Amino acid sequence: YDTINKVLSIAEETPDPVIQQQLRLADGERVIRLERLRLHNDVPLIYSLDYVPRGLLPGRLFDIEWSGSLLALLEKNRHQPRMSAASVSAVTLPDEIVQRNDLRDFGPALLITETCFDATGTPVVYAAVYHRGSHFAFSFARR
Repeated sequence: YDTINKVLSIAEETPDPVIQQQLRLADGERVIRLERLRLHNDVPLIYSLDYVPRGLLPGRLFDIEWSGSLLALLEKNRHQPRMSAASVSAVTLPDEIVQRNDLRDFGPALLITETCFDATGTPVVYAAVYHRGSHFAFSFARR
């Protein structure tokens, strides 16, 4: 049983308008963009892009351990997510991601886009997470 998070890239950048809106950022505010791949026995199961407002995680990006739990890292910095709003869709990975990360065998995916909020209702993460369709099933309770 060998599951690892592989960090593909980490950057500080200006968010696009969708991410800026989801994270309720003012013009000029920046985000940390974390791109990771979760592997189990060397099989890619999850491709994820996470965006965190830069002001929530102080310090230099290269001094932070990014391969562990992002939620634990936020909790350590007093920004623990308490709730989220999410949507799910069936997709394929975008071609640029497939080519750049050699994911030709990934197949269909379940994409969960999610904005996570802390206890005060402040957005702390916007994520786009692609779950390999052949390895995941989800159940939902709807109201």
